[in-house]
Amino acid sequence: MAALLALGPVVFAAETLPVAATRRGSRYRWASHRPIGSPPRREFVGVGDDELTVHVALGQGLGRRLAVDALRLLASRGEPHVLADTTGRIYGWWCVAQVRERSRRFGVDFQPRRSTVAVDLLRSDPGLALSVPSRVLGAIT
Repeated sequence: MAALLALGPVVFAAETLPVAATRRGSRYRWASHRPIGSPPRREFVGVGDDELTVHVALGQGLGRRLAVDALRLLASRGEPHVLADTTGRIYGWWCVAQVRERSRRFGVDFQPRRSTVAVDLLRSDPGLALSVPSRVLGAIT
């Protein structure tokens, strides 16, 4: 199985959840100050949310439907999981905020022939991805 990403026990791979696209956004918080007689000034007040949306293109197949169900089950547990790719890069701890599914091209049995799934992830660890190995090592020792 050629995996692309893994979120805890759920693997995004060509055979189960084939990744079609990703979109990542990072927010940073700035407070606005309005001195009298001057234009507004901004002051950095901290790092905001880090968001990642993984778009998955599904065809037919029972295994793919079960993979989406497994993803929903993972989300319903309410726990963050480590997100990693095949190069060994660890992106940190992420939680599933939303799973959206869109189906089209239905057959006579009302089973979708094509579906797209969007998985919205939110970063849940406060530190950089480099903090993950120390967390894992700390849990082992």
